[in-house]
Amino acid sequence: MVDSNKECILNTINHVDGFKPYEHLSERVAKSSGNTIICLSQDHMKAWFYLKHPEGRIITSIVRHTDLFAVAEARLYKGASIDEPFFANGFAQKTKHINDDEGGHYLENAMAAAIWKALDTGGFNIITTAKREGNGANVGDEITPEEPGQVGSPDAQSSESKEPIPIDKNKKDKNTEAPTVEELMATMTLEEAKNYKITLKFNQGKTLGQVALDSPAALEWYVNSYSGKDNMLRAAAQMLINAAKRLVG
Repeated sequence: MVDSNKECILNTINHVDGFKPYEHLSERVAKSSGNTIICLSQDHMKAWFYLKHPEGRIITSIVRHTDLFAVAEARLYKGASIDEPFFANGFAQKTKHINDDEGGHYLENAMAAAIWKALDTGGFNIITTAKREGNGANVGDEITPEEPGQVGSPDAQSSESKEPIPIDKNKKDKNTEAPTVEELMATMTLEEAKNYKITLKFNQGKTLGQVALDSPAALEWYVNSYSGKDNMLRAAAQMLINAAKRLVG
């Protein structure tokens, strides 16, 4: 249920006559945390986008992939031409699981997750305050299609973009090496950095945004002292450090 004040706000964001997104909210279980959240499905998010921008396009690309992981980006365009600037994008990484078949579900999952993030960033999603007020969910829970974009769900099956996926198999360096911190920062938004969830034992389950408030020195440790392979953690931490320096400088 969305109260009247929220309805007024929602009606001013990407308003489409006759379409009431808050009527299509549904409960979903976040696989990363087991928490119940309330939001739009990716199908409804895409429907909202195309109702608002009938000529719009959702373009996905694989930024980098190896036999173990894939990094994808999705961009939203208001018109049919991709020569015009995109107005929102999303960036996601997915890891290959042992039960992935030869087709490589981790590639599809990465693209689905990137589309979800782009639509969310563009304002085509609603997440009720139930998630943020502790009603069955943790403050800062990351809601990305580890959940709605998982292969086998309706969301994943309907998340194809209108553009072929450019995967350059001739560039062996890009297919065998993880993306660098600089490359990840070039396509990561500040919001994505804040919502990046830590998987290390210390601070496990927290977002970097929470860590920045509780223990800002930890960000420097992730950038300078962490010796693991998670460059996304380093990149997200560096993004938050840079943002903090801009505020005080």
